[in-house]
Amino acid sequence: SVAGEDFKDSVNIRVNDIYPKAVGTFSPSTEVCGNSNFSFTGNTSTGNNLQYRWVMGDGVTYTTANPNHSFNKAIGASGSTQIYNVILTVTNNVGCTDNLTLPVTVKRIPDANLSVADGNVTTFPKTDGLTTFRDCNNQQSREFVFSNASSTLSDNTNYEIDWGDGSPKVTMATWDPATALKHTFQKGLTKVTFSVTNNGNCVNTRVFNVFVGSNPSGGFATEGNTTGLCAPSDVKFKINNYANNGTGTLYTFAINDGSESVVMQHPPQDEVGHKFLKSSCSFRSIDGTNNAFYASLVIENPCEPPTTLFISPIMVSDKPNPVMISPTNVCVNTSVNFSHTGEYGELASTTTCSSNGKQVWTVSPEIGFTPNNVANLGNLNNSNLNAGNWTNGAVNL
Repeated sequence: SVAGEDFKDSVNIRVNDIYPKAVGTFSPSTEVCGNSNFSFTGNTSTGNNLQYRWVMGDGVTYTTANPNHSFNKAIGASGSTQIYNVILTVTNNVGCTDNLTLPVTVKRIPDANLSVADGNVTTFPKTDGLTTFRDCNNQQSREFVFSNASSTLSDNTNYEIDWGDGSPKVTMATWDPATALKHTFQKGLTKVTFSVTNNGNCVNTRVFNVFVGSNPSGGFATEGNTTGLCAPSDVKFKINNYANNGTGTLYTFAINDGSESVVMQHPPQDEVGHKFLKSSCSFRSIDGTNNAFYASLVIENPCEPPTTLFISPIMVSDKPNPVMISPTNVCVNTSVNFSHTGEYGELASTTTCSSNGKQVWTVSPEIGFTPNNVANLGNLNNSNLNAGNWTNGAVNL
């Protein structure tokens, strides 16, 4: 209170008492190998406009109502189990949530892991993120020496290797880590599939990449001029000199105009088209040119470094858009007003983008009318395609 007076304020708060209810199940519900396909069902949960979030307990999350999942990280001794506490959270349209925890018990699976003698190992996320054994010495073929790197040796009862090149599979009941296994791969990318079975009949299969080659090469060109273009404009880009790259090479074509990039596997298409739909004003080319686009081609495989090629500058202007305001019905011997309310478009240059332009009025047929001022019409001066030679007409006629 102030000087004997009370000052009050109030606010109404609506409390939503309709909570969602998380309801979830999974199958198979019996103990099976961790890498089995588990189906989780959450769409029987109740609530308005529910959003779903599944946290699987192994670093994986889903935001669909009914995901499928395999617990491929449940590696360990045969006969033992591992419990994953899977958490389902549902959220309704006003942000209220409910949680449900589903304990999933799985049988541990064997470790399917390989190593190579020279240790030249990488991953190539742009393809599939698989562990990749590589030789980058630009050879046509290479012999790799593999060793068994499984951490569950005492429980393993069978090994199978599919070399991925059509040669016979190798099957072994035991594989001493000290015993090397050799195989020769041809140039390019080959997928090797390694399967291990334990004495609990759980099978774990893992795929590895083997790459023989070198860092990639290629050429990038375009037909014709890349400046002075008017949107919309189609431009064709050429890809060449890529024959030596081999399978497993990716080609990513992009324009810095906000359009989506195009990714191609080896061999790429020889020509990629792009339609420029807007002016290059306010953009900056890779070579530092103002008001210009650029095209890029990134060629990459498991051998570093990638090859990056550019075409720049690409300068695109907007076409003008003439819009005329006029009456549709007039009387003979009546003065009529015409107005140009369209846009001149943006004329791109290295220093500025200009929105200035000219207009020329023509009336067809050329008889039966009298302009108030002939100069207001302007004149094309027999140079329809070169506005620089025009005599500018008035905006209003």
